[in-house]
Amino acid sequence: KYSTQLLDNDIARVLGKLTSGGTYAKGIKTFELQGFKQLIDQVAASKKTSSDQIIGQINSTGGPSLAGVTTTANKDVTDRMTDASQYTGSHKERFDAEGFGRGKEGRVDQAKNTGYVGNYKGEGTYDKKH
Repeated sequence: KYSTQLLDNDIARVLGKLTSGGTYAKGIKTFELQGFKQLIDQVAASKKTSSDQIIGQINSTGGPSLAGVTTTANKDVTDRMTDASQYTGSHKERFDAEGFGRGKEGRVDQAKNTGYVGNYKGEGTYDKKH
């Protein structure tokens, strides 16, 4: 996400050029990496300077920031919550040995339903001649 404090009003003109191509929505302030590189190149061209100098100016203010990214608040809590040895019953089946979630496989018991009635356990034991 860019900061308007980083560059002067010239950035609005550069953003207008980037968004007029149809790749980005008008008024956008967030770019993926390729769009960010295009923005740097066009700002450098409009300022008649090198892109390295613009990147240095961006890095001096803390670098590009990430928008909408979720981070882990507390690693100790996450480790405790994903430690399968602490759980009992069906809850311990939700995580594999490394502590990663197993998704639906860890939450649902799959029934075979292969017999002609619900509790038939003798699949494959009957005489196939009849």
